[in-house]
Amino acid sequence: KNLINLNGGLTYNEVKVCMLIRMAYSNKQILKLMNISDSTLFNLRSGIRKKLNLDRDQSLFTLLSKL
Repeated sequence: KNLINLNGGLTYNEVKVCMLIRMAYSNKQILKLMNISDSTLFNLRSGIRKKLNLDRDQSLFTLLSKL
């Protein structure tokens, strides 16, 4: 629920990636689970950072684990 409140217009797949990151899944595990390519995951993570106003050097895991 906190992620939805923080949500800057995240798509379904972006929310799904956020949940998996928060559960400490590795990028490799996320790729297999969602059946997506490396570049797609990179784009999803970039979109999440942009929508949540995070710099590239800020950790998504750290932010998401605080929610």
